[in-house]
Amino acid sequence: MVAGCSASCSNSGDGTGVDGAGQATRLAFLVQPTNVQAVRIIAPPVTVAILDHNGKTVTSFADTVTVALAPGVGSPNARLLGTRRVKAVAGIATFDDIMVSESADGYRLVVSAGSLTNATTDVFSVYRFSSIVAGGEHFCVVTEHGAAYCWGRNSNGELGDGTTSPRNAPVRVSGDIPFDSVTAGEAHSCALTRAGAAYCWGRNDSGQLGDGTTTNRSQPVAVVGGIGFRSLEASGSHTCGLTSDGTVYCWGWSPRGAASSRPSPTVVSSAVKFVKLAGRLRDICGFTAGEEIYCWDAVGLRAERFLYATTSGLRGLSGGFDSMCYWRVFGTLICWSESPAVVTMRDISDFTMRLSVGAGHTCSVTQQGEAFCWGANAHGQVGDGTRIDRSIQFEVTGAFAGFGVFKIAAGQGATCAIALEVYCWGSDASGQLGIGGVPTSPPSDRLTPTRVRFP
Repeated sequence: MVAGCSASCSNSGDGTGVDGAGQATRLAFLVQPTNVQAVRIIAPPVTVAILDHNGKTVTSFADTVTVALAPGVGSPNARLLGTRRVKAVAGIATFDDIMVSESADGYRLVVSAGSLTNATTDVFSVYRFSSIVAGGEHFCVVTEHGAAYCWGRNSNGELGDGTTSPRNAPVRVSGDIPFDSVTAGEAHSCALTRAGAAYCWGRNDSGQLGDGTTTNRSQPVAVVGGIGFRSLEASGSHTCGLTSDGTVYCWGWSPRGAASSRPSPTVVSSAVKFVKLAGRLRDICGFTAGEEIYCWDAVGLRAERFLYATTSGLRGLSGGFDSMCYWRVFGTLICWSESPAVVTMRDISDFTMRLSVGAGHTCSVTQQGEAFCWGANAHGQVGDGTRIDRSIQFEVTGAFAGFGVFKIAAGQGATCAIALEVYCWGSDASGQLGIGGVPTSPPSDRLTPTRVRFP
């Protein structure tokens, strides 16, 4: 996340401090930030050289060098944390524990030392993750200032980086479109801007991208129709969008055959209004303000197909590959593939902050930021340090660098979570753990959380 400094990072001038190299006149960045995470130490450390008028390092310079955020850039509430005043050693000042408190674009650092001419970095961004989702064998995240990153399988362009090459570390989704949220299906991804515009990319054989075609796309394309959505839900080979008035539009695969698949948004039901959606491999479900849960076949226009009535206190809904779960405020979690069944939980009242249903395993996050998983565990996707299937909740091991988990996404044999940084565990068969490095054969599993390597 750092780069050498270009010539534009420093200015020439006169100054003090003398050795055999000549008079010290200016500062110059040797290592500067490019994109860094909020409240995380910038690494490798920001490094500054003290130069003479010929650009030679003045090795005898041992005075104090100060670093600060340049005025009028980034977030107005941002602070530069860490040791901001250091003594130069052999003409080099190293800031090895500084960090920026707030996420935003457009930051610069400025360094000063007495009467020497200051140096200023190139513009860089500071990001913080806001949401994470699991696809078939890929994951995507969005930062608070709208950058989307994906990693894992990419045979259909589902990572959105303009290629179909698998990535074992995150790549930024092409187009520089500022997204507010992201969702992922089996082999496609979609995202929503703050203005409610929907974009999709990846596999499109059933029209699940909603661009009016069945052509795969390796970069985001706009969903046709100009509809403003409040949320999106992708699953399997279909996608649905929820508008602010509760209307649901869907596009993509229908189980009744290719002739009934829709490559552009179609209203599911004009009579039923929804407040939240959740998807699984073959269908999408939603619940109404009256706390009724309906499921329908992609674009089948059959909201009455299944009706799962609930009691009061409906708190949330989450779908996975073959299961759907909902939970109530007062302590019941009910999941189903075909017929609903109550799931035994440890202190369910504390498990209602976040729930994510994967392919054979499920994970939840408590209000205190603890992560628990249960179910299939052949690849370590439960995160308890074993490969033993779990029929009840086990806490995910690992300290998450001392931060609580606030978002979690269970996928196919793997799980990822945001705890300030992003961590993944389980199968790395398609690079979906995002840990980078040289791929192994066969791919290695991680039984406990491992930090994702962002660029």
